[in-house]
Amino acid sequence: MKKYQYILFDMDGTLVDSEPGILDSLKETLKTLGVEKYEANYLRKFLGPPLKDSFLAYFNMEESEAEAAVKIFRSHYSNEGMYKSKLYKGIKETLAFLSGKYDLFIATSKPTPYTEIIAKELGIHQYFRGIAGSNLDNSRGKKEEVIQYILDEFSILDKSQSLMIGDKAQDLIGARKCEIDGAGVSYGYGTMEELSSQEPMIIFDSPEEIIEYLE
Repeated sequence: MKKYQYILFDMDGTLVDSEPGILDSLKETLKTLGVEKYEANYLRKFLGPPLKDSFLAYFNMEESEAEAAVKIFRSHYSNEGMYKSKLYKGIKETLAFLSGKYDLFIATSKPTPYTEIIAKELGIHQYFRGIAGSNLDNSRGKKEEVIQYILDEFSILDKSQSLMIGDKAQDLIGARKCEIDGAGVSYGYGTMEELSSQEPMIIFDSPEEIIEYLE
């Protein structure tokens, strides 16, 4: 089996269940914008991808409208929504074990400042060599941009030793574009069909299985 040294984790749907806070903030955003007709389950499409892209795609907004929606969302999310995130069972123990043997990173589409606050609030910040997400100006929003930033910033030259772990297709697509391996998790927000279509190295059903695979 391949040996890895650099393990990149997605945040939402991989390390933490952030659905309650994100959906609450989305509902408040749409209420502020006067959007009333939508199915609550439809909002789950927003879990994972860059927020601005989702507003553009799922509500047919213009560029300026999507940017305004993002600002409204972030106002609510930064004050309330992000504090509703919870670690998946077994994540903290898994990170504690792996951090002594591997270089761990968070690679997420969530803005870096929010990611750092959540990681500290949940007591996992210390396990990571680096945390990177999108910028508050909506740049570096695509997963491949975040992954490449980590590879460059931490001088990771041997891509064969790098593994991206995430719950959505975008995580695996981003890994492939950056020429590193990708693995999925089945307990997050992506479907098995979505993950399998990207041909990951493996799909983990629990955090504990990540340790078993790497060891």
